[in-house]
Amino acid sequence: GRRDEVILATKGSWRDKASVRDTIERSLARLQTKRIDIWQMHNIRDPDTFERVVVPGGSIEAAQEALDSGKILHLGFSTHNLEVAKMGVESGLFETVQFPFNFIAREAADKLIPLAKEHDVGFIGMKPFAGGNIRNAKLAINYVLQYENVVPDPGIEKVEEIEEIVDIVKGSHELTSSDWVRMDARMDAIRDELGNRFCRQCMYCMPCPQGVEIWLLTYIKNMFRLWPRERLVTGW
Repeated sequence: GRRDEVILATKGSWRDKASVRDTIERSLARLQTKRIDIWQMHNIRDPDTFERVVVPGGSIEAAQEALDSGKILHLGFSTHNLEVAKMGVESGLFETVQFPFNFIAREAADKLIPLAKEHDVGFIGMKPFAGGNIRNAKLAINYVLQYENVVPDPGIEKVEEIEEIVDIVKGSHELTSSDWVRMDARMDAIRDELGNRFCRQCMYCMPCPQGVEIWLLTYIKNMFRLWPRERLVTGW
């Protein structure tokens, strides 16, 4: 097989030791592998949650045990909270951080990415297409690749999308002055319409205590903006 050619990563969102231990074992079984290359603490959403992860008996203990036994090789975490991201990077407990990063949401560029580099923590840039708000794949991927310690992590639906992204990664990553003008214009347009906090389809708004499908409402709003009107009427 080609297992050694693949970096296999997965996540778990439990915060207690026993549940994380069980999650890792089930992931190994489902993935039919003896090791997980990168295992991440998923969606550490605020400082209180971070403290639950790192306290004695928290999920960090189970992850450390899995590291020691070779069941996972590297430990990381994901978050949409800039403060939490900095806490995790500076803690010395994690080898990777996964955080939203694209040319519309550039908040990580000034401090978090340099901080990760300083602490030798790998930066995984989630949402490089900004939840569908960026349609130009070349601009989206090449923007992220301007930062040498950042790996883009795009969502994929079709094999053709993977092939397109691979071709972009293999090519030149240079951005021209006109590219930057186009990116800045797109960023300004999105922020003018949606503000600084726009939906990236992370699903972290769910479940709603009132039973409202929040993600679906924001998704429909986005599709109404992004899709050609005739496709909205006629479908695929």
